[in-house]
This record gives sequence, C-alpha cells and structure tokens, in this order.
Amino acid sequence: MKKVVTVLFAVALLFTTLTSSATALSGTPGIATGSWLGSGEIVPVDLTDTTYPAWLQLAADQGFKANFDQHVCHPFPGGQFAWVADIRVLSGNEWVSVPTTQGWEPDEEGTYMACADVSKWGGTYALFAWFDQTRVTTPAFDESVCSYDDWEIYSWWHSDIYPWPVGYSLEVYLGPVGEFPLGETVTYEILGVYPIPGFDIPRTGSTTSWDDGAVYATFTDFVYDELPDPSFTRLVKISTAGCTYTLLWDSDETFFNVN
Repeated sequence: MKKVVTVLFAVALLFTTLTSSATALSGTPGIATGSWLGSGEIVPVDLTDTTYPAWLQLAADQGFKANFDQHVCHPFPGGQFAWVADIRVLSGNEWVSVPTTQGWEPDEEGTYMACADVSKWGGTYALFAWFDQTRVTTPAFDESVCSYDDWEIYSWWHSDIYPWPVGYSLEVYLGPVGEFPLGETVTYEILGVYPIPGFDIPRTGSTTSWDDGAVYATFTDFVYDELPDPSFTRLVKISTAGCTYTLLWDSDETFFNVN
C-alpha cells in the first residue's frame, strides 16, 4: 500500500503581502518570452537593495528604460494560464506598480502581451507576475458520465520496491478502488509554454490506471531525478474513461512511498 508524506516548498511566498529586499533574480521561466516592444533601452533588471511585494515573481530578466511617453508591451504567454502581469517602475529603491493590461495584441491572431501606458511615468520598468488560482478553469462535465471530481496531480517518488527506475514520475490520483476502473487508458497533455526550461518531460504521455491501495495513473515512461524549480506551475489536461480534466501541477506538493 502506498503511504505518502507531503513536502511544502514555497506556499508561504505566494500569498503574503510582505515586501522583499532582494538580490538580482532570474525571471521565472516560461511566464514571459521575447523582449520589450517600444522605443527605449533594454536593460538588465537588478533587484539588489530594492523592494517589491513578496507575492510577486520577476517574470522577465530584462527591463525597459523609456525614452519618452509611450505605450510599452512585453510578450506574456503565462497570462493565458492564470498568471497576472504587473509592470512596475523603479522609484528610489521601490518597484511601484503602474496600470497594467494583458491580452492579445493587436487581436487574437497576434501575441499575448502585458502592456502599460508610461506617459505619466519615466524611468526603468520591470515585468513582475503572480499566479491567480481563481483563474484556473475547469472544463464543464456531463455529470452522468464524469463523476470524478477529486483527482490530484503531483510528482511521486518511487523507490526500488517498484519495477521502474528509482526517481520521480508524474502521477494522478484517480480515486478509491471500486470507484474508478482499473486498466483504463489515461493520457496527459501539458498545456501552455513548452518545452519547459530545464525539465525535458515529454509534452504528452499515456499509461493505464492501476491499484496501489487506491487507483492511480503513474506515467513511468519518464522518470526524473530532480523536481522542477519551486516556481514551476503548469496546467495539465488529463483524459480517461470519457472524462477530461484540467489540473494544476506545481512543485508545492510531492509524494514519497515509504517502505
């Protein structure tokens, strides 16, 4: 029988309203890509001895120094997957928020962008972001067919008591034995920005549901030795038994088998 313990990595950082005094950080991979669009100078972002709310993450390594009043934008694919952009201007040693919009530019055939009108503010800008759990959407279900509403997705570490190489695998908890069928084909598809920097998991995979004290789908074709970065989040579409769910996969929760 599988026994599990939960490891929490960075939950406290996500929902505090404290401020941080930080050294230079790298932008969170995959949230923002490309570079600033506008007339000005692309500059490195240096967060040394500056403050900003602790629930924000730096989304792009490069900042933007505006030469004159204008509308500036930065590609922001993470906005399609529950990330919220917050463009900020450096004022003294504080990064101050300016009104930020996000969406398709110039239309849905264009690029998803984070934008700000900097006509009232001069100076150096940086793109921050935060993850809004309320924006994670769940598909509509036919309850007569899809009655499974407690699925969970996580990284599961399996030891040498199992027939696969020792390490982590992507796993989905499907329900108690008897409430979800065994031997069902289960597929996953990673949504959003791909490939994932520093993490070469295949975008799609398939397995069958099995009994390990409860019913699981364990995708052991890809076994990894290290967890993704603590800031890692992706939406994953899971399909099986006539149902499709979109689940949030991150590094905050990891399960281990205990011999």
